[in-house]
Amino acid sequence: MSDVIPKQSPLVAFDEQQHVVDGSSPVLITEYPFQGYHNLRLDIEAIAETSRSSDNVEIAGIKLPLVPNRVIHNLDGDNTVTAYWLGPDEWLMANVDENTVDQFDAMEHALTNSFHSLTNISSAMTRIHLGGDCAVEILSQGTTFDIDERSFTVDACAQTMLAKSSVLIARATSGFDLLVRRSFADYLLRWLLDAAHHTGFEFRRASR
Repeated sequence: MSDVIPKQSPLVAFDEQQHVVDGSSPVLITEYPFQGYHNLRLDIEAIAETSRSSDNVEIAGIKLPLVPNRVIHNLDGDNTVTAYWLGPDEWLMANVDENTVDQFDAMEHALTNSFHSLTNISSAMTRIHLGGDCAVEILSQGTTFDIDERSFTVDACAQTMLAKSSVLIARATSGFDLLVRRSFADYLLRWLLDAAHHTGFEFRRASR
């Protein structure tokens, strides 16, 4: 019988790394591994939806933002599905549990008669949260995108380049979510740790 290889986080090599300066850690970096991600391509104008407003459209209980570069958090008990606007006909949906697929099966069923693409890309993505007093300072070192809170508000998102990596940045109340391809996660975290070396940082891994 072959040995079972346990599933590992893309950033397992960095467990519990920290570099405290002057007794503080102004930069808090948290990885959220093993979450579910689905990419949806769909022409909204081609489907007949009854639950629709100028801001969003609801499919199988999941609201998708229609306003460019916005985020909607769909709460369902202990489960949250976050929908990110990527383009006029494209969304990324992030589920806190990669094994919870019922909602997406329901969405696939609801779109049976519509030309669409719903792809599970859970194994290809991970999320890094950057918080703390120096989060803006750190991000500004690696991107020309304007992340000032006056223009990039809470629940705004944008696809851009960060330290030569393609990322989806979303502003949260506690900082910034960086959604990145698994193959770039190691490089991006190394860059973040280096950029935060003068301020002090702490790296954590969330259970969910």
